[in-house]
Amino acid sequence: MRTKSTWIVILLLSLFVQPSVFVVAQNPSQARQSSQPEQTLNQITYGLVIDNSKSMSSQFREVIEAAKIIVNNNKPGDETFVVRFVDRDRIETLQDFTTDRAAMLNALGKLYTESGQSAIIDAVYLSAQAVAQRKKSGSQSRPALILITDGDDRASYYTQDQLFALLRENKVQILNIGLVNALDNRKPILSKSSREKAIKLLQRLANETGGRAFFLESSAELPGIADAIGSELRNVRKEHIPAMR
Repeated sequence: MRTKSTWIVILLLSLFVQPSVFVVAQNPSQARQSSQPEQTLNQITYGLVIDNSKSMSSQFREVIEAAKIIVNNNKPGDETFVVRFVDRDRIETLQDFTTDRAAMLNALGKLYTESGQSAIIDAVYLSAQAVAQRKKSGSQSRPALILITDGDDRASYYTQDQLFALLRENKVQILNIGLVNALDNRKPILSKSSREKAIKLLQRLANETGGRAFFLESSAELPGIADAIGSELRNVRKEHIPAMR
């Protein structure tokens, strides 16, 4: 039978001892594992979607080098594919999903610009379908796309509403590098300039998918942006992802 003094000691302990002291792991190995991120969180699956229209010509060499930096940042197990696009009839997968870095770099070496009416929305739509399907087939990482373009969509079949509905449904993250400085900044009557429209589209793609938009001021910034995108891809899988609107 406990005395009055014993109950006083128990009461004092309950007031001053932290609750966590009383939590005992039934399996020590489980406790160690739960404090570490799962291996799948360190693996990423993404597509490089690169605008090859003529308007990209002046900085295209730097664009390819930036893409190579992103690919070279891949870790074992990361899956990547490359999409080249010009207009709606010229959207092609140069390299399907692969963990082979050399194959990716080889595909990037085949990129070239040509004339055509840019179909950015179509290229992102079809690429999002591909990466979302890869997710459904068993990939454990969140699907993502890296879009490199001037943002000047001119001839897409799909609408923005259709694109964002697809991105929302499949939770595809978009990070983009916008080369908008060469676009016409003159504002037509009752309309936005080409540059304003491009910036609005690229910002919306990033904001509504938990991604990020980088707007290039000079080609010297590309290596740093490429490194930042590599970090962004990996970090979003360990942190809270904003809900899409």
